[in-house]
Amino acid sequence: MLVNLDWETLCARLQQHSGLDDVRAEIVNGPIVMSAMLGYLKPGAYHQALREKLASRISYKEFVDIWNGLLSANEDMTALVE
Repeated sequence: MLVNLDWETLCARLQQHSGLDDVRAEIVNGPIVMSAMLGYLKPGAYHQALREKLASRISYKEFVDIWNGLLSANEDMTALVE
């Protein structure tokens, strides 16, 4: 894998902004996330749909900052790619 996906940290950070008991099922396997990953939802619509589903008031900027934390470079693959 070229990048690492840190679902645990992402879910923990979004959980802090949610009115739900557990956001993991929606974030990791939920239809809203899948729709966004397949390109069916534009960023603003994705934020709004997930915000409603998670009973959250998180701003778009904060959501993007948290979501971008999902990805990190896989340092073991860096040399191979270069």
